[in-house]
Amino acid sequence: MINQIVKYIETGIIDEEKINSFIDEMIHISKDDLVGLIKYCDIRSIDATNIPQYSTYEDGTYNMLQYLRMSGDFGPRYAEIGSHYLDNNQNKDALVKYGENHSKLASLLGLVRIKKCGRVSRVYLSELGKRIERMENQEQIIMISRLSVGIPIIGHCIKHDVYTVDQLYGILLEYLTEVTATRRRKNTWDILRLFREG
Repeated sequence: MINQIVKYIETGIIDEEKINSFIDEMIHISKDDLVGLIKYCDIRSIDATNIPQYSTYEDGTYNMLQYLRMSGDFGPRYAEIGSHYLDNNQNKDALVKYGENHSKLASLLGLVRIKKCGRVSRVYLSELGKRIERMENQEQIIMISRLSVGIPIIGHCIKHDVYTVDQLYGILLEYLTEVTATRRRKNTWDILRLFREG
């Protein structure tokens, strides 16, 4: 089963037929052992598309799972997701961007699938997301924080002992413009902090 965790760290892929055992192992592995695995794994390449950007962590994780389930998992567009979270006074571009950023965070964590339908993207719960949505609150918190090790920048920071925001910012500048790195620094740091505190 450890091989499944290693595969997830290195590729972000989880075998659907092994989801239950993957979840069980991720919940029960000690954080020290998980960090030890990361140290010996090859981390996926970091690029601008897999560095998280969001406004509210909860909206891209727990709230996203609940919204998709309670709406019937019909595959809402980014604008529909944005309008669920934001008031209707926002312009359409803001709604789309909010929905997109939070959907992409959920996708980086393996909680949703984003399916391109022509020019429109639709968001659906993944099998993993469906299982996690049914968990008790504390197990959800542990599981989602541990799933963050599959995000390349998070895996890299754990593997290479990044313990300050300045160190993280230096890494982000290798992949992003200064403005974008500044904007995403807090997002990435918060995910890393949640993993270390969890």
